[in-house]
Amino acid sequence: MPVRTRLTVLFTLGSAVLMAVVSSLFLLGLRTGLTGNLDATLSARTGDVIAALRGDPTAAVSAETGNGIYVQILSATGTVVDASDALGGQALLTAAQARLARSEAVGLDTSVFLAATSPSSTNAGTQDLRVMAVPGPNGLVVAAATSRDTLDNAVGRASWQLLAFGVLLVATAGVGSWLLAAPRCARSSSCVARPRSSRCTTPRRASPCRRRVTRCPGWR
Repeated sequence: MPVRTRLTVLFTLGSAVLMAVVSSLFLLGLRTGLTGNLDATLSARTGDVIAALRGDPTAAVSAETGNGIYVQILSATGTVVDASDALGGQALLTAAQARLARSEAVGLDTSVFLAATSPSSTNAGTQDLRVMAVPGPNGLVVAAATSRDTLDNAVGRASWQLLAFGVLLVATAGVGSWLLAAPRCARSSSCVARPRSSRCTTPRRASPCRRRVTRCPGWR
């Protein structure tokens, strides 16, 4: 394989690997940041529910809250005590997750079937939800959930944009490396094409300071 081709292939592959690593790190950071924002919003909602339960332990949360957030109250064993109408009787947490949420905040992703709460409801059907569960009063667990559609759509759009940019960048790097390698290969072609014995060498000159010796007749 010619040197020019090898250089182009190596530079193109290096650019592709670098772009893949940078894109992966960017998407990971984007997903982590958006998930953190959802968790903060859900934590604020669970705080409101806990405050309401402490003021009135019989307060109901059967109605869907605003901003597409669903609330559910569970026992320490994962049994549903009360929940938003759209969740029905489906538990957002397993028994093991509910026990863990009794001691610390738990964030997780799940899929549930949301029931239509009105004829104009647009969220009916299976939905991917982000759930935040925290310890509540009287041994209960308070969970809040919201759709992951906004997060997933943002990450999906960023992925396609990075893919298009990466293809353009790798193609540009390949063409650029091919063109940049041309002058060097052209300058060295005259020497590379010659036989080994006729490469560009400079004949050694005799030193002008070499001492001359006069040989006289009869000398050996």
